[in-house]
Amino acid sequence: MLLFLSLPTLSVLSSPSMTWIAPPRMVFSFTTIPGGITKIQPTLEALLHQNDRAFDAIYVIVPRVYRNESVEIPSWLLNDTAALDQRQMLDVTFATGPSVYHDKVHVVLLDTDYGPASKLLGALLVENDPETIIVYGDDDRMHRPELTERVLYYSSRFPDDAIAVLGGWIAAEDSLYCGRSLEVGVNRVSFVGGAGGVVVKRKFYGTSDEAIRPAFDIVNRSKGCFLGDDYYLSLLLSRNRVPRRLVYDTCWNIPLMKDSYRHGGLSYAESSHPGGANVEHYQQCIRELGKDHDLSGDGEFNAWSMYVFSHVWGLARGTMRWSQGESFVPC
Repeated sequence: MLLFLSLPTLSVLSSPSMTWIAPPRMVFSFTTIPGGITKIQPTLEALLHQNDRAFDAIYVIVPRVYRNESVEIPSWLLNDTAALDQRQMLDVTFATGPSVYHDKVHVVLLDTDYGPASKLLGALLVENDPETIIVYGDDDRMHRPELTERVLYYSSRFPDDAIAVLGGWIAAEDSLYCGRSLEVGVNRVSFVGGAGGVVVKRKFYGTSDEAIRPAFDIVNRSKGCFLGDDYYLSLLLSRNRVPRRLVYDTCWNIPLMKDSYRHGGLSYAESSHPGGANVEHYQQCIRELGKDHDLSGDGEFNAWSMYVFSHVWGLARGTMRWSQGESFVPC
């Protein structure tokens, strides 16, 4: 019986009509600055040691100059910047090459600092296949070993969507701001945040130089856009009609991620805005570009429904935190 059952299987597998389809290329990209570049080994180790398929490449995006000072790259990451391949693309001058740390780790050295958005923009310069999956994130997060498996799963399930575990609804004049969605299932949102990793495809930003070039215009924008990269990068997706989707996954979520180091990013910076400095920058950028770019209509429901939903949920979370002795933070 076993032999009988196996024969059809063998014939199907040996059929000349069957074509083996190569899995998509999958890379991770993050940017780092002087305060973190010497502390990113735990981040790299977590990305290099995945349970499922390994990343094909891990890009460390570094500006040559940060706040008018040259960035010193540690020798364990790169021992000779002169050995990097000098390139120019989309009017951007940069250098790239393999790291001495690991053969899958590559350094991209940008002549121009594009701010936090460099974590994606740098990858767009070196990855050309439209189907390549790019996961971009922060330099201080240690991702779980299940990351690549979850990335492939959700990319297959939602092949035309950007996918993340952090994000929400944003509007130009939302004084409360409670953007995150309920942590159940999956749903579309206005913007996605890089802290937990964002899964996109190279083609989401265009397939021609003319289509991609405007993404690098962030360097000519105000401080709000320059530092509000989560909103700005989501805006690029919105312009190309790419939905942004949040997923709630027991193996891929913010609470499970450990910090490689503590740097007190913009989420912790002083701000008069209830949503913190990040949201303050998002809204400054929205006002600069025009309120019709606030993405409030891009979520699962219409803008009014998203407004009510996010605020009720934010008040509930804030009250819960307050009852546990924490400060009332409505988002």
